[in-house]
Amino acid sequence: MAPGGLPDISGMTSLKVDVTGAIPEQWNADELRRRFERFGDIGDVFVPRERYSDRPRPFAFVRFVEDDDATEAIKEMNGTKFEGSTLTVSKANRSREEARAETAREENRRKSKKRSRSRRRSRSRRRRSSRSSRPKQRCASSPSRGRRRRRRRSSSRSGSSR
Repeated sequence: MAPGGLPDISGMTSLKVDVTGAIPEQWNADELRRRFERFGDIGDVFVPRERYSDRPRPFAFVRFVEDDDATEAIKEMNGTKFEGSTLTVSKANRSREEARAETAREENRRKSKKRSRSRRRSRSRRRRSSRSSRPKQRCASSPSRGRRRRRRRSSSRSGSSR
């Protein structure tokens, strides 16, 4: 086992197994191991779970010790049915470390967006409160502008009715 209780998967070929349709009832590491072990030695099977509900997610990783065994598993298992759902089997395009790094970056982005939004709110509140505490000053020309507009509108109406 590697640090953190995770199995050492270095040198193994990882396959990503996606489910299209409903997640099968038997969607677990033991059943996937049973279905894939006929192709060769399996080093690890991992079925991610939802963060808060602990339900299995609609994909899994099967890691083969030999690359040739993984290639054979892709050829044979891609497009097969599992309890009525279709399996899509392909080589995993990212390592565990890359996936974790990306997840960490996304979480940092979310946190920074939340912070900046709250900062904007607090600044706008300060502006509003500072404006409301000042006495309101009206421009001397503002009332006359309103009257002019009203006069123009009324004169155009009277002109169109003639």
